[in-house]
Amino acid sequence: DIPVGVPAALIWDVYRGLELGRLVNKLAPEVLGRGRVEFLEETEVLEGGYKDLGFDVVRIRLEIVEKDSESCMVRSTIEYEGDEKLADVVSHVNVKPLEMMAEIIGKHLCQNKSTL
Repeated sequence: DIPVGVPAALIWDVYRGLELGRLVNKLAPEVLGRGRVEFLEETEVLEGGYKDLGFDVVRIRLEIVEKDSESCMVRSTIEYEGDEKLADVVSHVNVKPLEMMAEIIGKHLCQNKSTL
């Protein structure tokens, strides 16, 4: 445990979203990273979605990897744990919605690059 001299709500604003990665990259880039720009968001689904199909654990992982100074790659994965009786359900678990989201966001950012 590390004591921090700011209100919990203030630090949560940093930890709950993208600000954490921005601040670490800005203030201490040597702490995280492997010499290239790479961002990772991993979320565990607590309820709904694939959890409703009966899986014990569902994790969604979005990884943004810089290809060059003008482009990147969005890698989406879904990890799941559950009973063997879910074998028939596994075929319904796919990253297609995440890929569609990446394509839509990428297209939007490309079209609005000059205003961002």
